[in-house]
Amino acid sequence: MVGTVSYRIADQAQGAQILVSSLLKELTESAGDLAFGEEREVELKGLPGPHRVYWVDRQ
Repeated sequence: MVGTVSYRIADQAQGAQILVSSLLKELTESAGDLAFGEEREVELKGLPGPHRVYWVDRQ
């Protein structure tokens, strides 16, 4: 299931954009190594309901 979610999130990215799940954001943001952009709600093929994703700000 984790692989399926990550593949579906990657499918939502545009160009060189990196998107992460809300869970990954929550687990990593306290370290301060990554900055995240605004939340997006997306539909992921084969998975019920909307899912929150965030883009990684690489600046």
